[in-house]
Amino acid sequence: MKSTINTFLFDLDGTLVNSEEARIEAIILVMKEYGVSISQKEILRNPKNLIYPWRILYRELESKIVSKKEIKALYYQCFRKTISTKVKAFNGISDIIEILQRKKFLMGIVTSLPKFYALKELTAANLNIFNCLIAYHDTMRHKPDPDPIIKALSELNSDNTKTIYIGDKTSDIESGKAAKVKTGAAFWGIPQYEKESLEKCHLILYTLLGIYPFKYKVKSLFNKKNKCSTLLVIGFIISLFAFISSFTIFSSTSSVIGSICLVIGIVGMTTSIIASVVVFIERDW
Repeated sequence: MKSTINTFLFDLDGTLVNSEEARIEAIILVMKEYGVSISQKEILRNPKNLIYPWRILYRELESKIVSKKEIKALYYQCFRKTISTKVKAFNGISDIIEILQRKKFLMGIVTSLPKFYALKELTAANLNIFNCLIAYHDTMRHKPDPDPIIKALSELNSDNTKTIYIGDKTSDIESGKAAKVKTGAAFWGIPQYEKESLEKCHLILYTLLGIYPFKYKVKSLFNKKNKCSTLLVIGFIISLFAFISSFTIFSSTSSVIGSICLVIGIVGMTTSIIASVVVFIERDW
């Protein structure tokens, strides 16, 4: 039995790509423009500085005769320069995305970034293979409201009950729940202060390989229609029985029969385990 999920929606920053270095360098460049020095350590003292970088800029440049609008514009100008060299896909993301594409899943991105910057990040990370991109200016209301995800579902002609949205912030999970889709927390990109609030989502993912929860695989294994998996289970149980029986036979009767049972048990269990892994990969992906 395959998973009912047929559509994957992703947040971008902190989920698919790591833009931390690009944001840090952009902040440093803005400061330098106004003659102010700041270290990476100082910026990282508050992880929220990377989510709302202009806030630290407003605070540090408060004494300068410069408007907030000008500071924000300069930040994005510097960020635009650092994206191409500093933004990278998280380890393993490209491979998993290619697998999902090969298996014909629909995929979309729902991000709070303006589309220009989202496209540049996708290009830098070599991830230009998505069916739709919903960015900041595509909806009037933004995450945690459900509108961006609902718009993505509309563009993909997808059913919310067969969709999962994966993100790294509380607003991502709240938006997904409001849109009545399944939600996954991308723990590989989540700041520590966000983790506790995200533990009530549908799935906690430590790597993107965890897209399919183990409970779905167990259900699939015992599904009556999945004859191949059912036979594997039966084979494993018989092999396990032969393995355990061999010790009883060794101590009570023939050592030859015991040896045969032992070999059958070991070979049978090993074969079943390897075959099960293959079946899981082929059927679940």
